[in-house]
Amino acid sequence: MKLHLGCGTVYLKGYKNIDIEHPGSNLVKDGLVDEKYLEKNIVTKLEDYYVRDKRLKRVILCDEFGDIRVLGKYNKNSIKEIVCFHVLEHLYKDEAKEALKRWIDLLKIGGKLRLMVPDIYGICSMILNHHAWGMGSIYEKNQHCYRLIYGSYNRKSSGLDAHKHCWDEDSLRYIFVKNNMTFIIKESLTENKFNPSLYIEGVKYEPEELIGKK
Repeated sequence: MKLHLGCGTVYLKGYKNIDIEHPGSNLVKDGLVDEKYLEKNIVTKLEDYYVRDKRLKRVILCDEFGDIRVLGKYNKNSIKEIVCFHVLEHLYKDEAKEALKRWIDLLKIGGKLRLMVPDIYGICSMILNHHAWGMGSIYEKNQHCYRLIYGSYNRKSSGLDAHKHCWDEDSLRYIFVKNNMTFIIKESLTENKFNPSLYIEGVKYEPEELIGKK
């Protein structure tokens, strides 16, 4: 089984798409979306995750509603792969650390965790080097960067869009390695210099002290 956590408007083919229930979200099993329409207009593959034409309708569809921090119905060492893109920053630091540990616990040995978060160093570099990219005035450029750091600051939003913590390569590497995961920085799927992101892949391995006891 493969899980796609915090799926939002991206419905990944081959994964169980899970998100919290909120206004505008629907379950696929409720039959609100025709299967052929779903396949043609909504379903996305991992390599096309940020292809905009697949998301024009911005329909929020899930296979399951649930708290992705807990995922209580799943057992340890039972999941082949977890994908979670641009979600971790919406959790407080302690929440995110516990969620990461839980996701790693769920993975089988050899299971993979794909994670993407805003790249705080990349964003700060954009702020310090506005002259290097041509997108409006300095004010507009900075506002764009602040949104990448803090998330949505629209008072009318539900609050789910707000960012609660910034992550960098070293802090994520520490958590991965401590929990018996490899850590590889991959080329970001966004391919967008105006939205710098860290794309990380890790594979769960068996602790050396357990290997020797078999």
